[in-house]
Amino acid sequence: MNEIDSELKNVDNYLLSTLTYDLSIPNLEYDDPGAREIAKANLKENIVQSMSTFNLVDSLFIYSSTTKDYLYSYSSRTNYQERITVSEYISKLASDSGNIGTLKWFPVTIGTSNYMLRIFNVGSVYVGAWINVDTFIQYIHDLDLNQKNSFILATPQGEAMNNNDFIQSYNIDLSGDLNTYYLTGINKNYMVIGQDSKRGDLRLTVVDNENNILEGLNLIQIVISSIALLSILCIPLNFIILKRWIFKPITKIKQAIKKLEGGDLSHNIIVEDHPYEFMLLIDTFNGFTSQIQQLKIEVYEEQIHKQKAELQYLQMQINPHFYLNAFNTIYSMAQMKDYQLIQEMVRSLSDYLRYMVRGNFTLVPFEDELKHVQTYLQIQKIRSGENLICHIDADQQLMNLQMPPLILHTFIENIIKHALTMNEPITVFIEAAWIEQENGKYASITIQDSGKGFSAEALERINSENVWNKDDGASIGIWNVKQRLRLMYRDKASVTASNNAGARIQVILPIEMGPIQNEYPNR
Repeated sequence: MNEIDSELKNVDNYLLSTLTYDLSIPNLEYDDPGAREIAKANLKENIVQSMSTFNLVDSLFIYSSTTKDYLYSYSSRTNYQERITVSEYISKLASDSGNIGTLKWFPVTIGTSNYMLRIFNVGSVYVGAWINVDTFIQYIHDLDLNQKNSFILATPQGEAMNNNDFIQSYNIDLSGDLNTYYLTGINKNYMVIGQDSKRGDLRLTVVDNENNILEGLNLIQIVISSIALLSILCIPLNFIILKRWIFKPITKIKQAIKKLEGGDLSHNIIVEDHPYEFMLLIDTFNGFTSQIQQLKIEVYEEQIHKQKAELQYLQMQINPHFYLNAFNTIYSMAQMKDYQLIQEMVRSLSDYLRYMVRGNFTLVPFEDELKHVQTYLQIQKIRSGENLICHIDADQQLMNLQMPPLILHTFIENIIKHALTMNEPITVFIEAAWIEQENGKYASITIQDSGKGFSAEALERINSENVWNKDDGASIGIWNVKQRLRLMYRDKASVTASNNAGARIQVILPIEMGPIQNEYPNR
């Protein structure tokens, strides 16, 4: 029924579209004979061309009750007498009833035949289609005239539109609820199932005798029983075959995958006599694991070389302005003949340079890094006088902590550059404490000054995980620190900037894990 409803819907859409949008419809009743003839020709061509697109429709028509013009197109299933009879019925229906447009397809009896009719109208112009009930049955492709299994078209009230003699002879009721099947007829030996149309006053039913329903059931029972018995007898043989040719290779592959997930790339599946598809899969798996193992080794070695080279490059990026300023300071003190300060400055600068050029080293004790920072601050204090004050509070347990060099130096240098002025004193606080978290022990190193603090833009840049522009000289130092910590500690280390009565930097370093010692040996 759904397929029939779909065809009826397509016809409805065509009829409504023609009546609404075809500009020739209003001209069909135009006073100008020439314009009316052109409209008739256009509409005639329209329905003739459209007729071939509908498999179920017997006729499309357009009728004007004003001009009595009847335009039509028929399928080859109709005969001349039928065409005349139906066209006269439609003309009379329009003349007698006036507005005969309907919301659905409706059944009519014309002569000795039953039809489904659909009509739309605007004023005195009618556009419609009709279908002989026999066409519906032919469309279903299963008309049974031997009364064993019959397709019956009926009205919603249960009036049969075809095979009426069969329905009356066996007292079959077609008005029952089609949401389920029901029994009817003499001795209730006929079952009725069907479905109501959603597009018209029509229901399609199947009437079947109980003998037809039970016919062949005994043979089906015998076949089913034989198949079941044969299946039971074949179960042991099937199990042996499946175990040897399916389960065993699958188990091998499953075990190999588990070992691969565990990181064992050296495991290979032993090749035995298995079906070709499994042999191909096993060979592919063994080759795949070998390639992964080799590729992992190559990638690992390449990463080691790349990271070592990058670390060396980062450590070599030293700001030359510091040395120029230091030499200018020594020159000024020489002019003033302040030899004691010159000696102190030279000694501090010597210690500073010795630390900076001590060679290719990756890790230093925290104590050495702290002494280097004190040396750097002493140099800056000589240059700036009493405007630079430093307080250090470090846990003695952390003095032997191995850490990347020049981490503290970078942030102290940033304070000197941005916070130290000749007009106001600046205090630098360095604190180092041992902290414990859920995932291990860490060293918390805090560098803070008493200046104006970071700008909002600087805070955003320092705390951001985005890659910085390494060509920006103002950012290269902090960028280097974050890069080096990332390469050595992955995500275990962090650098956080904030404002707390001045600029504040907190560096978190893992203690127990330490840097990746195997990849970066301390030299």
